[in-house]
Amino acid sequence: FQLSDDFPTEDLAGGPYQELPDPRGRKKHRITEEIRKNVSDLRASGMSQKEVAEAIGISEYILTNYYFQELNGGVAQARARALLNLRNSAEGGNVSAQKAWLKQLESGRGVPPVPKAPADPDAGLGKKERALQAGRRKPEGSWGDLIKH
Repeated sequence: FQLSDDFPTEDLAGGPYQELPDPRGRKKHRITEEIRKNVSDLRASGMSQKEVAEAIGISEYILTNYYFQELNGGVAQARARALLNLRNSAEGGNVSAQKAWLKQLESGRGVPPVPKAPADPDAGLGKKERALQAGRRKPEGSWGDLIKH
């Protein structure tokens, strides 16, 4: 056995040299924006989780652990992406996109939700705090109404 700068082509038994596999096991899954988008789009198109995992080439376990937001909100995310692309095209001067964007806004989906009534300010207070605030309020009516006979 001689030491040299050349990498050996044969092992000590005379067979072809093979590099040992990585002893640490499988590499960690890398999450990319492209995979996130693909999961969201495939799920929005109606594919099951098993089918999505097979199409992307990952296990169902990895899919459910790393891409749960895309699995649950796939339709909403795909719709939002399409609407944002439509708006960007409309702002860019595309007349057909402008017409489609106006039609979308007129259909009622573009209307902001009705604001909720303001919550009762005393709702989160305890009975002692409510009593203190009631004592600070200016009484309504006359002195005669306040005095009990």
